[in-house]
Amino acid sequence: CSLAIVFSALPVYATDTIDNLQNQTSALENELKGINQDILTLSEKISDTEMQVEILNSDIDKTQDDLEKAQKNEDQQYEDMKSRIKYMYEKGDSSYLNLLLEARSLSELLNRAEYVSKISEYDRKMLDQYVATKESIADSKKKLETEKAELQEMKTQTEAKQDSVQLL
Repeated sequence: CSLAIVFSALPVYATDTIDNLQNQTSALENELKGINQDILTLSEKISDTEMQVEILNSDIDKTQDDLEKAQKNEDQQYEDMKSRIKYMYEKGDSSYLNLLLEARSLSELLNRAEYVSKISEYDRKMLDQYVATKESIADSKKKLETEKAELQEMKTQTEAKQDSVQLL
């Protein structure tokens, strides 16, 4: 009788252990599915971030090209202004006055006055263009710095996500 009682308890113990192991296995499988889903989500985020990095890199390249063109344009405008100022200094403003005073008729005086006015207007327009170019260059530099900062932030985020994937 005592043997029957001992042996009847053993199968119950084995059955409880098997059920416990099956429950643990099921829980581990669910946890593994969750981890795999997390890895998949992080991988998608990494891919999206890498695509954004590529787009931002192309924007940075375009901004750098625009900045170089604007810088060349500014240099050319500066050289043109230097030449114009040098000419005005060498010839002096008296040439405009002489031009007006040497007019032989009223209509010639008015034509010459309009000519002087057009030259002054042109000089002013060139100066305004030069100032606008300098402002454009400053804006481009700010944009470039901002884009580089965004790029660095995206790279940092990508590295953090990759570390998370490695950790998982």
